[in-house]
Amino acid sequence: MGRRASDPVVDAGHVVGMFPEGTRSRDGSLQRWKTGAARIALTAQCLVVPAMVINLEPVLRDFLKFKRRPAVIMRFGAPFILEGDAADPQRVQQATTKMMLALAALLPAERRGYYADAA
Repeated sequence: MGRRASDPVVDAGHVVGMFPEGTRSRDGSLQRWKTGAARIALTAQCLVVPAMVINLEPVLRDFLKFKRRPAVIMRFGAPFILEGDAADPQRVQQATTKMMLALAALLPAERRGYYADAA
């Protein structure tokens, strides 16, 4: 969902879930982020709630094969609001980093992928 599609949803007070990497991870570890989620959050000045789904990959990959489903874990971080100008590339990058660190902190160290050293 791009900014034009998300703005009315956020403005109406609804929740928008985003995957800031811009693609799915093949191994469940964090990939390099795009800046779109930070731009949207900065523009909307809305509450950001970091949320991470852990152990979803085997469920999605082998859903029909499981006799017993593996445990899927959902973790939430402390909510925050990003401040600054969404038109300022440096501020967008800082906001992206803040969001990434909040999500990486919710993962076990071996799953932090691209951001293993940052968290």
